[in-house]
Amino acid sequence: TSNGVTTKYTTDLTSGYSQVIKAETGSDTVYTAGFMEVAMITKNLTTDKDYYTWKDAKIHFVYSAKDDGMYLYDAEGHADDLFIPNTINGITVKGIYGEDFCNGLSSFDKVVVSSDNTELKTLDGVLFSADGAIMILYPPQKTDSSYTVPANVVTIGAGAFSSNKHIKHIDFCEGVEKIDVYALCWCENLTTVIMHNSVHKIGCKAFLGLDSIKRVCYLGTHEEWLDVSVSEAVCAPTDA
Repeated sequence: TSNGVTTKYTTDLTSGYSQVIKAETGSDTVYTAGFMEVAMITKNLTTDKDYYTWKDAKIHFVYSAKDDGMYLYDAEGHADDLFIPNTINGITVKGIYGEDFCNGLSSFDKVVVSSDNTELKTLDGVLFSADGAIMILYPPQKTDSSYTVPANVVTIGAGAFSSNKHIKHIDFCEGVEKIDVYALCWCENLTTVIMHNSVHKIGCKAFLGLDSIKRVCYLGTHEEWLDVSVSEAVCAPTDA
């Protein structure tokens, strides 16, 4: 109760993140609660800085006039999760420029998106566009050793898996057409990648720094592989 007004809060499980608590009425605030800490951030941020603070991290953002949206592009500090608000200064947050984002913030194992954000969503802590067509960011400290990209994904975003040290096996689902720049770079323990013949383009340095890679399986013919647009630093398939 504040100033005579009582607001009730309930646990929201719809995001797949059981620690999100939201107000039923009368509040614009999301609380995330752990066993030892409580952090608070508004779903609609207003700031005169080029960053917002989340736990012990600074999350930098930039405005894109091209699609009238805010994008996260850099971060520094420490946080065990990453919260993405609905709007910043009244402008919807639409994504992350992923290839460099985790360089300064590599401590989080899940992404949480404001329930009001209509451009983004998460599945098991992984960030996607709202329609599921673009896989944007796989958290650098997510500890699963194997991951199958969900159906309906068409594009693996720039730096999507970058610097995750736990992942060993990735299966790109049938329907993935593009693996963007730096998508898998510095996944130091990645040994196996499976691609379907729906893949048409692999971006520059998508496989950079994969010294542990043992098997790249392309589920198409050799002739189909030759038609794939491939930039530098891409591992040739061991199976095709």
